[in-house]
Amino acid sequence: MLIFTLFIMASFTSSSPLKIDTIPDTLDNTLTSESKSIEKKEISSHTIQASSSQDFATTGTYNPSGYTEEESFDFIVVADSHGGNSSGNKSFYTDMFKLINWGKLLAGRDGTAVGINWQRHIKTLTTSGNYGITDTYRLGTTLTIWKIYTDRFECFWIGDSSSKLYSENEIIFKTKDHDYKNEEEIQRIISEGGTSKPAWDIQMKDKKTLLSIRSKIIGFGLDKTNMSRVLGHRGSFLKGLDSLTRVEWFSPFDYQIIPRDSSKSYKIVTGSDGFWQMTCDEDNEFISDITNTSNELALEARRRWEDTWKWDNSVGEIQESVSLPSSNIDDICVATWSTKL
Repeated sequence: MLIFTLFIMASFTSSSPLKIDTIPDTLDNTLTSESKSIEKKEISSHTIQASSSQDFATTGTYNPSGYTEEESFDFIVVADSHGGNSSGNKSFYTDMFKLINWGKLLAGRDGTAVGINWQRHIKTLTTSGNYGITDTYRLGTTLTIWKIYTDRFECFWIGDSSSKLYSENEIIFKTKDHDYKNEEEIQRIISEGGTSKPAWDIQMKDKKTLLSIRSKIIGFGLDKTNMSRVLGHRGSFLKGLDSLTRVEWFSPFDYQIIPRDSSKSYKIVTGSDGFWQMTCDEDNEFISDITNTSNELALEARRRWEDTWKWDNSVGEIQESVSLPSSNIDDICVATWSTKL
């Protein structure tokens, strides 16, 4: 999330297999390797940090002893944090997410179709603070999670870490992000006393051109971001959600369950805005190609951040040979899951 000044050196978190004999007993056979291939299945994550170092991605499989094939699941977790005035609280969410046993957390059962207990737990951790941080004022994070079963896909998201599900190279599902384009969400914020003010952003027009576009800054007092729903921020951006839910419990996430056809191939791509901002409609074939894992996707996004562009300022002027300042280069994280028959 590009909220404040980024910079020069980038750190790369690459995919590397985790040996089974190195997994502590406390993980209960939760495979938290960043990349692995099982027959015709691929699951991986790749992170390229700028100086902000606030992106997080992990993948794995939860298949403890006693679980049937139908109960076991693969998972994807992607988060893009923002805010923080010091190295200690700036890395609060990435540090905390690294400590979570995601397989165990997401496996929690409470009798509901979408497992509300783990969602409430995440809301509490990210809003109230923990692990040495007691205040999340002006500090927040997106979070997009997939649970992949043999018969279905379950997607949960808050914020703008977008995700797309492809089948046979066609998009069959994509998240409706909680960003400045989500007018329903913005109206919720305004009705709760928040504000929405004009701003500017960039997006790829095509593979050679960047475009200046209108965006919005949304906030409560001095607590501002470019999203309409996000974790952290003392819970400010969750106001009013409890009155909108159709059931008696309150979750900060939107969610979707998509049936899985065992006779079809699929690919999930989930990433921070540092990835998606460096993509355009012309990239559908590249992104949906099962042979292009998180590593290839993240590296291409980074290359584009450093590339030279035509710049369309959206008011009729095109500037040639424009390079983005290093301070504008965003963190990138991507996670992929795919299966091919």
